[in-house]
Amino acid sequence: MRLNRAVRITRQTGQAQTPTLDADDRELAYLSDTGGHGNVWVRQLKSGETRQITFEKMAGVVMGTPIWSPDGKSITFVSNSPAEQGRTVRYLIIRPDGSDSRIGISQALGRPGPAIASGFITPSGRPRGQPVACS
Repeated sequence: MRLNRAVRITRQTGQAQTPTLDADDRELAYLSDTGGHGNVWVRQLKSGETRQITFEKMAGVVMGTPIWSPDGKSITFVSNSPAEQGRTVRYLIIRPDGSDSRIGISQALGRPGPAIASGFITPSGRPRGQPVACS
């Protein structure tokens, strides 16, 4: 979807943050606190279908920016419980339909290791460099 102007994409009551488009610009993954806790949501841009793909409810759990795999088959994001914060970073991987959630990397802070699950697109390094805006 190529736009030359700002278009409202979500109509949720909560905050929608950190939008990232898949490589084909067909789906948008983002964090929303609709329902009282930050979770990952995916919106199909053509149809407007929106689906919540994570269902975290535990207070204090931090969810991070969703990042698409180049083939669009997976999304990775950071999730840390209060007990892990400051000690461990966990990158989880999930399919865009919400299935097959698993830990991709669990890295103790202060130890050498990968900064992110290999092969994923970062929001600032998306293909073709097309911008995504959030307000």
